[in-house]
Amino acid sequence: MTRWRHGDVEHRLDVTEPVRGHANHGLVMGATFHVDDRTRESVRLATPVGPAAGYPFAVRLVVRYAVNDDGLDVRYSATTLRPEPAPAAIGAHPYLRVGDVPVERLTLQLPVASRFTLDAGLIPVAEGPLTGDHAALPAGLPLGERRLNECYTRAGSSPARLVAPDGSAVELDPDDDFAFLQICVTDEFQEEAGPRRAVAVEPMSAPPDALNSGQVHDAPTGLEA
Repeated sequence: MTRWRHGDVEHRLDVTEPVRGHANHGLVMGATFHVDDRTRESVRLATPVGPAAGYPFAVRLVVRYAVNDDGLDVRYSATTLRPEPAPAAIGAHPYLRVGDVPVERLTLQLPVASRFTLDAGLIPVAEGPLTGDHAALPAGLPLGERRLNECYTRAGSSPARLVAPDGSAVELDPDDDFAFLQICVTDEFQEEAGPRRAVAVEPMSAPPDALNSGQVHDAPTGLEA
């Protein structure tokens, strides 16, 4: 979707995914971040977000990456630069791997409670229980040759896990504010040698098209100054 309303005003975002005819991946894709602070173990990056076509707000987004004994810790903060609240949600797009184990041999353990039905443009149109293969996700779904592009609501605060046959695994453990997960298993992850299969586990504070649906997990509809 590209059109959304804020109060009595309709806004129209730029189309960033021409095949489906809607805006995708938000306003930060392609943004230039500057280094706001750094230490031996961490770096903090910042960028302005907006005003932009279809988004007449001004926000400062800060992302901090820190390496610790548990792995990589990522923290986000966003502050509106104007007096009025700015509607916003945050999502990340990490691809996970377990060493060099092929995706076909991995099992995805996903603590989710429900799944969104998506239309042809991958926009949520309904939310319902886990059925079919999706019902296996909390205990573990072998990926095999499956292709997935799905959105789920999390259940509890357990991490998502990608597990190899020998038991080695990688975990993604979002804060409770990230109450939604988008899963993409694709054959089109680009590397120098060409495209290959890859798994993205994407934590989000709102599902796709939240500017229209207003669905945000236990959070205000905007950022306050």
